[in-house]
Amino acid sequence: MRRLRPLLLCLTLLAAALPGSAAVAVASPSVGAGADGPPRPLDQVIPAPESVREGGAPFTLGERTPIRVTGGSGGSGGSGGEAREAREAARALAA
Repeated sequence: MRRLRPLLLCLTLLAAALPGSAAVAVASPSVGAGADGPPRPLDQVIPAPESVREGGAPFTLGERTPIRVTGGSGGSGGSGGEAREAREAARALAA
């Protein structure tokens, strides 16, 4: 049985890779059209977060939107002034 298992696995993979096999045809649908027809807008496939507003930017920054600033000291004991300035600049650009 130990010798038969790798052989069966190899045969299965080989059969799936052969041109004209049903496995290849099922695994590669035509470009632009899925099994459900033409591609749908992303908001119909994945629900949009509540923060997304119709007609606006996809992601809006509010007063409580967390903005992560990388770099700088980032350690304890720092005043956090650089991070605060970066967050304010990001919010100003988003407005």
